[in-house]
Amino acid sequence: MLTTELATYVKQRRISGWKKPAGAVSCTRGKHPTPWGNRFAVGDKLDDGTVVADHEHAVFLYGQWFRTNTERQAAARRELAGKTLMCWCAPGAVCHVQSVLMPWLNEGRLPPPPATYMQRRRGWRRPAGAVMCDGRYRPAGDARFAVPIGIGGIYPLSPDPAGGGYLYKRIGTPADLVEFYRIRLRVWTSTQEQARRELPGKVLVCRCAPGEPCHVQDVLIPLVNEGRLP
Repeated sequence: MLTTELATYVKQRRISGWKKPAGAVSCTRGKHPTPWGNRFAVGDKLDDGTVVADHEHAVFLYGQWFRTNTERQAAARRELAGKTLMCWCAPGAVCHVQSVLMPWLNEGRLPPPPATYMQRRRGWRRPAGAVMCDGRYRPAGDARFAVPIGIGGIYPLSPDPAGGGYLYKRIGTPADLVEFYRIRLRVWTSTQEQARRELPGKVLVCRCAPGEPCHVQDVLIPLVNEGRLP
């Protein structure tokens, strides 16, 4: 049951004259960790061998851990509802407090489950709600999340330092396709936003085998699940 009094956020500071608001709860970790700090830190190695890559990855991992931890969810409502919560992150930033704890406390909303991958095979049937990210799959393919070029294509890589235009690269392997998509997605910020908004919890489909170089497995899924472009 949600409380009518909403939790609020304040950036914790280490500056002269700053005072902690009365009754505020610190949710930080580090030299003086608190019970509500993010249990995942950049550089940590998890039991499955995964290394926490960056801040966004740490927040994603916290969200997935919190989503399945009903005891922690109940404790958060019991101890944090209606309180002022503090962390070192700036207001509006990706933050385990602002991105996970506060949506749960104020809206009853948990982070979505991660996006998953499925290979399209002969005789295969598309699962309900799956997003086709294979540019060769028509008409159901979603062109926004497909690679808009194929093996043998050429694209501008960088300005020619000697002058006279750009240096071009020919795509010769699936790994080249992945690299092209990674480079372009850094520029296509609108596609990044669409992916983060529309793909969490979805099954993403492409023709590549699991573990092979693939723009979905190597670029889109880390972006959607971890908030980062590898």
